[in-house]
Amino acid sequence: MTQTIARQTPKELFRDLVQEAMEHQALDSSDLSSYYLVALLEDFVRPDRRFAALGMAGSEALAEIFCRAVAEAGPRRHALLKLTGDTSLFLAGFFPESLDRAALGMDYYIRLGGCAYGTAAGESPNATTAAVFDELAARFVQFVDVLGEVSEQCALLDDTNLLRLYQQWQETGSDRAAALLRKAGVVLRGDGTVH
Repeated sequence: MTQTIARQTPKELFRDLVQEAMEHQALDSSDLSSYYLVALLEDFVRPDRRFAALGMAGSEALAEIFCRAVAEAGPRRHALLKLTGDTSLFLAGFFPESLDRAALGMDYYIRLGGCAYGTAAGESPNATTAAVFDELAARFVQFVDVLGEVSEQCALLDDTNLLRLYQQWQETGSDRAAALLRKAGVVLRGDGTVH
């Protein structure tokens, strides 16, 4: 696989990984939402460009970006809402363990990202864009799972940390986290207890 990766552009690599993760998780999403995830991952290869385009340093807290969006109007508001949703989705999918150690947990990022995408959908310039943001908002946890699997394939995470997976499953009800726990031999009960 290393030779294949070396010859692929980031877009091609992310397209293949997103498609594979969606198939593996039996997630049937629109082609536009799949394409959006690929573009999001490609953009985060150089995240500084995303912030610079909005005249921001990139060190702002996510809540601050969301508050700026609420205070703005027009295209800038939409761009800030999109940035909030994108950053929440990326962090929750690629770096869930860092969110577990933060004062605000995974649930905060899921709620904030879903809210930002939902608001962006209502203010989108066209029906196609609105449909993508609606789907991202409604299925945020599932898309977090897709990015989590992409992250694993990129070897950024070590899923042997059962406690992290268990906490993620408890907080979000993630089907993917539950499946990984079961694969590791953990028996889950519907009430959130482990055996």
